[in-house]
Amino acid sequence: MDERINQLESTPGWSWDPGEDAFHKAVSLLRTYVMQEGLTSVPNKDKVNGFGLGIWVARQKSAYIKGKLSSARIDAIESIHGLDWDKS
Repeated sequence: MDERINQLESTPGWSWDPGEDAFHKAVSLLRTYVMQEGLTSVPNKDKVNGFGLGIWVARQKSAYIKGKLSSARIDAIESIHGLDWDKS
């Protein structure tokens, strides 16, 4: 069993939780966007490296308002200096 796990984990791009990995990649893109643009409000049309960052932020805000965003995800997003849910 350990050998199979090692094989999976050594495969490039393999992830036990691709959804969580995608979330953290998006947070990283948002952090870079805020640092480079000096903006904490991302227009819906804005894309970064082909990724619809503006739409992603809108979806996270919607989930936050509906109480469907985990505390870990809220903490990850709120760790971005200057980010304000009301203006995102």
